[in-house]
Amino acid sequence: MTTASLGHVALHRTEAPVTMALAARHTQKRPDELVVVARVLASPTARRRGVGHALLDAAVAEARRRGLHPVLDVATGLRPAVTLYESAGWVRAGDVTIHLDKRAQSRLLCLHCAPVDIAPTGADRRGPTVTKP
Repeated sequence: MTTASLGHVALHRTEAPVTMALAARHTQKRPDELVVVARVLASPTARRRGVGHALLDAAVAEARRRGLHPVLDVATGLRPAVTLYESAGWVRAGDVTIHLDKRAQSRLLCLHCAPVDIAPTGADRRGPTVTKP
């Protein structure tokens, strides 16, 4: 039996120091109280069906369960992703420049933080089932 994946999301404990510093300033939390929502990916066939919001909801719920505040960063040019995060109530904290390595160009990212009072929006609707490894 084959199952189709609707999407993917992960939580990371750290990110680039410049990103974590901006998130800590914006949220007024210590870096060890933050968790980074990463790799929010919705299958192309599942887009525009609430999967992105459901993935964010699952990540926020798990972060809260762990007693952590979720933050995320996204390349400034990825307008659809920025729109998704902001439509889900995430607040843009500012821009940071990440220097990947000496050969690679710098990458401009915008950092988004979940508001302190954010609750998963999926509580009122049935979304995809999220399984934990």
